[in-house]
This record gives sequence, structure tokens and C-alpha cells, in this order.
Amino acid sequence: MAAVKLQSLVSSRMKKEVPFMNAKIEIQKLSVADVFEIQEFSKAASLMPTEKGGLDMLMLVIKKGAVDCEDITDEQFTEFPMDELTKLSNAIMEHSGMKTAEGNT
Repeated sequence: MAAVKLQSLVSSRMKKEVPFMNAKIEIQKLSVADVFEIQEFSKAASLMPTEKGGLDMLMLVIKKGAVDCEDITDEQFTEFPMDELTKLSNAIMEHSGMKTAEGNT
């Protein structure tokens, strides 16, 4: 494989397919900026009621890590099964090299 310049890789994302609701969707690794945003949100979410903060955190991770989901509204997210959203969020976090809520890497 020929070497490329690091600059040419800025803003590119490593992607893979994962199962979601009996289908396959594409996810991408989170950028450092995404991780920092999620960490900041996590601090604020700790002050919210558990259910609201948890769902908002799932939606943020999925919006950052799932390809082509930026048009899905918060209301539409509530139509998905919670366990499927959790699995998808965990897959994004794992693909990005972060530990999940379940403690997996």
C-alpha cells in the first residue's frame, strides 16, 4: 500500500456495518471532537432525570456515529426500541475504541 500524507486523512472516517433492527446500517468512528462533545454532554446529562439524560446521550452518540442519520428527529428516535438504540450506541462506542456502559471495549 502506498503511503499517504496525514493531511489527506483529516475528516475521513473509518466505517463498518453493524446490525440494527434486523437490518444492517453503517457506523463510523467518532472523531476526537465528537468524543469531547459527548463527554461535555455527559457532565450535563448527569444533572438531568435519569431517563431523559440517558436517552439524550444515546441520541447524541448515534447522531455522531451512525452514517446518514442527521435528519432523524428526536421524536423519531423515540419510535425505536430502547434496547436496539442501546446496542447501536454501544457498537459505535466500541468501534471508536471507547468502553461502553456495559464495560466492554
